[in-house]
Amino acid sequence: METAVVKKMNKFINNADSVVDDSIRGLILSHDSLATLDCCRRVVLRADIDKLKGGKQVTLLAGGGSGHEPFAAGFVGKGLLSAAVCGNVFASPPTSHITAGLNAIRNSSGIGVFVINYTGDRLNFGLAVERFNTSRGKEDGEAEIVMIGDDVALESSIAGRDVGRRGLAGAVLLLKIAGAMAEEGKDLKTITATSRFINDNLGTIGVSLSACSLPGRGPMFELEADQMEFGLGIHGEPGFERSQYRTAKEVAKLLLGKLEKSQKLNLKKDEKLIVLLNNLGGTSQIELNILSGEIYSYLFICKSVGTVVEADEAVNYPTEFLNLLDLPGMLSLVLKLKINMPIIMLRNISSQSFCSGTRLAIKKLMSNFVKATFFTKPFKGEKGYCIQRFYVESVMTSLNGHGISITILRLVSDDWLRYLDTVTEAPAWKMAPFPPKLSSSANEIKSTENKQGIGKHIGVTLSRENTEHVEAAIKKACIAIRESVNLLNGLDGSAGDGDCGSTLKVGADKILKCLDEGKLRCDRPQSLFNEISQIFEDDVGGTAGALYALMFSSAAQAFIESATAKEWYIALKNGLETIMKYGQAKPGSRSMVDPLHAAVTTISCDNPKKAQWENAVKQAEEKAKATSGMLAQVGRASYTSSLVQKEPDAGAIAVSIWLRAIYEAVYS
Repeated sequence: METAVVKKMNKFINNADSVVDDSIRGLILSHDSLATLDCCRRVVLRADIDKLKGGKQVTLLAGGGSGHEPFAAGFVGKGLLSAAVCGNVFASPPTSHITAGLNAIRNSSGIGVFVINYTGDRLNFGLAVERFNTSRGKEDGEAEIVMIGDDVALESSIAGRDVGRRGLAGAVLLLKIAGAMAEEGKDLKTITATSRFINDNLGTIGVSLSACSLPGRGPMFELEADQMEFGLGIHGEPGFERSQYRTAKEVAKLLLGKLEKSQKLNLKKDEKLIVLLNNLGGTSQIELNILSGEIYSYLFICKSVGTVVEADEAVNYPTEFLNLLDLPGMLSLVLKLKINMPIIMLRNISSQSFCSGTRLAIKKLMSNFVKATFFTKPFKGEKGYCIQRFYVESVMTSLNGHGISITILRLVSDDWLRYLDTVTEAPAWKMAPFPPKLSSSANEIKSTENKQGIGKHIGVTLSRENTEHVEAAIKKACIAIRESVNLLNGLDGSAGDGDCGSTLKVGADKILKCLDEGKLRCDRPQSLFNEISQIFEDDVGGTAGALYALMFSSAAQAFIESATAKEWYIALKNGLETIMKYGQAKPGSRSMVDPLHAAVTTISCDNPKKAQWENAVKQAEEKAKATSGMLAQVGRASYTSSLVQKEPDAGAIAVSIWLRAIYEAVYS
C-alpha cells in the first residue's frame, strides 16, 4: 500500500512557529509610523496613539488570523485603523490579545471594532468587546462591533443558515471609508451605521488555480493542473464549483456575472461602482494586468464592437488606419466605428496633447480620419455601469494562493468616494503619500491597564449554605462532563471533528483543579463566573472555549447586587442571549442554543422554585435529543451533508448533561 507524500513548500522564513512575530517585526522596523504594544506584540498600533487618544476622535480596531497580509496590520495608520490584532496563521487572535488592543486605544469617543465574519473571530472579538464594555471606566467610550460579510459565492448554501456571509477583500474598502470618517471627526454611531450600510452594498467573489501552503507544510488541498476552484474562502475553504481551466476572459465573465446577479448586489443600469481586483498572494503582475483588461472590457463594453454597430451607421476602416501596423500572420483587419464609441490611442504621431493609452470618444467619422474628444466623465458601457474607481492591489491574501478575488461596491453616496480618495498614511493602501521610513529598532508602546478590570472580589457575597450549594453544583457539573467524554466525542465525530467531549473536559479539569487549590471564590458568583470565563478563554480556546467564555462572562453580570433564584434565572438568560448574539445561532439551528433556549423559555416567573427548575432541565434534555432531527445551521457541521447529521448534536447534549448535574447538586 502506497502512502501519499505531501511535499513541503519552501518559503523565506526563519522558523514556521515564528512567522507571525517575525512578520510583525519587519513591518514595524520598516515603518516609523507603526508600533507594537509592549505587553502583546501581536497588537500593531499607530505610533502616535497617545496623541490620538487625547483628542475627540473615534478609534478603530480590526484584525484576525495572519496569512492575509497586508490585512489587517498593514492598514494601521492615520486615516485608517488605529490598531490591528494579529492571530496565528489562519487562526483568530485570543480574546486576551484583543482586549489588550482595546485597552490600548480606549478613549472618550469610543471604539469601532471591525470583524470579518468567521466563527472564531466573531466569538473572540465578541467576548473581548463584552468584557471591555462591562469593565470600562466612566470616562471611556463604548466599543461597538461591525461584522463584515461580503462573500456572494455561497448564497444558495447559506440560505436559511445563521453562519452568514464570509468576510473577504471588500472589507478593506469599508475600513478605508470608516477610517476617513473617523479622521473627519464623525461619531461612533454614525461610523458604525454607515459601515453596516456599506456592507449591505458590498460583494466579493474569488477563484484559485492552486491552494496556498501553510508555513512548514504542503498545499492545503490539491487541484489538478487543468482545474480551477471558484468561490473559495481566504483560508482555503471550498467554493461553489471546481471546474476545468478557463481563460482569463471566461473567468472574468463568470465572476462578474455572479456579482451582478447576486442577491446581495443585484446591480441595475446606471449604478456607480467601485471595483477592486485583489491578488490572493501568488498571482503574477502580468496575470493581474490581463484580468484587469477583461474586467474592464466586461463592465464597459460587454459585446464585441462588430456586433453592436449597424451597417448603415458604421464606417469601415482598413488595417492601414492603425498607423500602418504590420501584424505578421494576421488577416487584414476592418474596424467598425460609430459616433460616441470609445477608442484608445495606441500610438501618437502628431500631437503633444496625446499619449499612448489616452481614452477618446468618437465625435465624427471621415473617409480617412476620425474626430474624437477626451473623456471628461467615466464611460458608461452597455451594462450601464459607471465605474468611479478601479483598484488592482494585494489587500487581503491567502498566503501564496494562486488566485484572485473581485469586489464591487455599489456607490450609494458620493461621500464614500471622497473618503476613499482621502489621504492615509497606512503603508498598505496604494494612496499612501509617504514612503516607508527605516529604523534600527522597532517602536514599542507601553500598555495601559483597564482601570476597572474583571476583578477578583466583586459582586454580591453568598451565605455559607449557598456557597456550598454553588461549589457542589460546579463540581458535579465538571465531573459529569468528565464522565461523558466518549459519548460527546462519538456524537461529534459524525458531523464535527470528534473532539467536543475532550475539549470540554479540558475546561472541567482546570475548574476542578482551581477549586481544589482554593483559587475560585464560590461565595461571589460574579467573580466566580468571570474566572470560569477566563479559564474557557485561556485553557480551552477554539470555538467551544469562546462560546462558554461568552456565556459565563455575560451570566456574571446578573450578580452585582443580589443572588436570589431570580438572578440565577437572569444569569442563564443572559448567557443564552450572548451566545445567540455572537454565535449567530437560533433555536432550531442544531446547537447548544436549543437546550438553553428550552430551559429559559420554560421558566415563566421571576422567582422560579424547584418544580420549575426541574421542568426546565427536562425540557432542555428533550430539546437536546431532538437536535437529531435538525439540520445544522451554524458551526462546522453546517458545511456537512444532512446524511451525517442523524445523531443529536454533541454541544446540545453537553448542555443537558451539566444542567442536570447542577439541578441534582442543588436539590438532592
